[in-house]
Amino acid sequence: MMARDTSTGEVLLSMNGDRLFTSGSTTEVFTVSAALDLLGPDYRFRTPGVPGRKIRATV
Repeated sequence: MMARDTSTGEVLLSMNGDRLFTSGSTTEVFTVSAALDLLGPDYRFRTPGVPGRKIRATV
């Protein structure tokens, strides 16, 4: 996978950039790229808890 700055052509990220393969989820690459561009790298989603409910399992 390789990501380049579209303005400068600078390589921002390269992981096995010289190998050809199909990624597991091509759609996610575009979704994450758009979110990073629109929201910025420091954006954090907040997931509020629901008062009065117990957590049954965690991931």
